[in-house]
Amino acid sequence: MNGQSAESNGATENPTYKEVCSGKTGSTETVHIQYDPEVVSLKTLAEQFFKIVNPVSVNRQGNDTGSQYRTGMYYQSE
Repeated sequence: MNGQSAESNGATENPTYKEVCSGKTGSTETVHIQYDPEVVSLKTLAEQFFKIVNPVSVNRQGNDTGSQYRTGMYYQSE
């Protein structure tokens, strides 16, 4: 499994972390995960996600607050 952090869903192309934290770009902090379903199932990934992330929390995850911390899950298919 590989993961890469980035920013997405904003109006600014390739914003810096500082720009995202300003709340002015509309971007969210993201993690792109590539995994082998023969090793770990999507169900297991989702279960772990929901142990960490509160999907009904608005603009907050743990101690982090701001619009860049809104929750979402996205997929990419071949």
